[in-house]
Amino acid sequence: TAVLLGAFAAHSLQNQLSERLMAAFKTGVQYQLAHAIAILLIAVLFIRFPTRTVALSGILMFVGISLFSGSLYILALSELGGFGVVTPIGGVLLVLSWFCLAFALARESI
Repeated sequence: TAVLLGAFAAHSLQNQLSERLMAAFKTGVQYQLAHAIAILLIAVLFIRFPTRTVALSGILMFVGISLFSGSLYILALSELGGFGVVTPIGGVLLVLSWFCLAFALARESI
């Protein structure tokens, strides 16, 4: 979906949004794309190391990127400023997911 949203932004939103809102939308796309790849890698890791910590990392990353990117998309498309509060919550969950993953990797000596 990140690729589709990026194409949508480039072709349909370019003249519709201010530079600030377009930058917010693009940030959401970039983070979603990067973390989608990370979630796939976590899923592969979970097959090899089915621990709660690896699972928690994936869950936190999914929820975090949904909140982070989703709030940026809503903010850019609707200009509802209240959704800006959700973005840092998603960011914190992303950081926690990376810490969980690092802890799991260190504990499993991968």
